[in-house]
Amino acid sequence: MFDGIKLTLRQKVLLLFTARYISLTQLESLRYFPAETVVLQEKNGEPTRKLLHFVKAETNLQKCLDKLKEHSELYQNGVLASPTIPTMIFFTIALTIVPLCA
Repeated sequence: MFDGIKLTLRQKVLLLFTARYISLTQLESLRYFPAETVVLQEKNGEPTRKLLHFVKAETNLQKCLDKLKEHSELYQNGVLASPTIPTMIFFTIALTIVPLCA
């Protein structure tokens, strides 16, 4: 499921609850934020996928989409994206329950 992205078990579990794969065209039309980006390796300049842990509200979504489209060959199976409202609800519930369990 997480082809081409190096993730720890914790990151994989978090992504299972907060993100899903969608096509680049769906990402443009829906109100989703990309949960990954493209970075160039220092050694050979080859593009690789990198997980985004946090997306700031001020982030220029169009710039992110342009960068993903530029390297669309990495996203044949889709791009990890996070819907805004369900993710906020999940984190709100989690932040409410965790203190109660401590």
